[in-house]
Amino acid sequence: RALARERTTIVLIEDLHFSPEEGRALFASLAMATPGHRILLVGTTRPGIDEKWFAGIQRVGAERMALARLGAKEVSRLLIDALKSESTAEGLALKVLMKSDGNPFFVFEILRGLREGQFITKKDDGTWVTTRVIGDLQIPSSVLDLVNARVADLSAEERNLLDVAACWGFEFDPL
Repeated sequence: RALARERTTIVLIEDLHFSPEEGRALFASLAMATPGHRILLVGTTRPGIDEKWFAGIQRVGAERMALARLGAKEVSRLLIDALKSESTAEGLALKVLMKSDGNPFFVFEILRGLREGQFITKKDDGTWVTTRVIGDLQIPSSVLDLVNARVADLSAEERNLLDVAACWGFEFDPL
């Protein structure tokens, strides 16, 4: 509240789906304390969060906003903004879109990988340019680690089903 008296304040709490009941209760308390103050409280969660909990914070004005993956135009605009170069962004947009599947975190991790691999470099004017030909983009280890962590707790049967579904496509009927 002290910060909000000086300027608009944003509080971001990520991954509420991983938090214990006490953590979600703390978030709900923050939500109840923010009305009337210049505070934007944002909580992120994957689908499947406890609906009873969410209904409780809706009573104080919370809204749900589902975020879809980025499309080609959005990835292109994101790259233009990040690279400060329309031509460099245009050259990378399709490859980055295909490897990231429109996930913004993956987009930025791919850019980080390109920087670390010295495929792109920043010029004195702040724009980014390619330093060599970029063939097939590699998925950075940070993305692979994230995906592996998400599937680590699956049983062998669930993992086999996921492997089949991944070969099938975006929609899959497990029955």
